[in-house]
Amino acid sequence: MPIITDIVFHNASRSESVEHLVRDRVGKLTRYYRDILNCRVVIDAPHHHHQKGNHYRVKLALFVPGKELVVGHGHKGSAAHEDLYAAVADAFTALESQVKTFVGKQRVLTIPHRRFDPGDVDPLYLEPDSEWEPYGVEYEDRMETCGAAD
Repeated sequence: MPIITDIVFHNASRSESVEHLVRDRVGKLTRYYRDILNCRVVIDAPHHHHQKGNHYRVKLALFVPGKELVVGHGHKGSAAHEDLYAAVADAFTALESQVKTFVGKQRVLTIPHRRFDPGDVDPLYLEPDSEWEPYGVEYEDRMETCGAAD
């Protein structure tokens, strides 16, 4: 399913090739995280310089469940951002890094569930008069240790 991508050109002329590049880079972000809701891209040329050329700013906002990842790239003095394609590439590289960090934090917060085979028996669900004794400790001794005995 394609990600809804809003592309806004501010003080810059609309370009089909730049739009295609942006949509392609947004689509590639699904390699790292599939639940992306939408993306907003603002391409801005704040000042028109006749001698030094235009300097572009690219701002990205990527919306994922519960979070918004934001990147703003491009400064007046940065020669790399005189080229619009370089500004877009730098911004998406930074956003890619943020997505990887976000996914890494999600993995740390997700605790995997313990899986039981159908033949496994969980010692918490054994009856008190069961003959199963883990590690040689009887059921009553275990109950006294944890403070559950009456």
